[in-house]
Amino acid sequence: MIVKKYIEDFLGKIIDVGIPHLYEERLFYFTGELLELTDEYLILKNNQGIKQIQLKSIVEISLHKGDQDEN
Repeated sequence: MIVKKYIEDFLGKIIDVGIPHLYEERLFYFTGELLELTDEYLILKNNQGIKQIQLKSIVEISLHKGDQDEN
């Protein structure tokens, strides 16, 4: 999968992942350490726990530049 190829460079780093917001026309962001990446999803770990996000839902991904507690 092409998307996976671009995300692999983020493994082990703190990242921001933007997915469509359920009720508003904007993105909702998750911040955390990228622990694992498969062909279908990624797993983020932050101070609130673990989050599994489907790759097909991701609109934006970038290295995090602030404090991890922002999530």
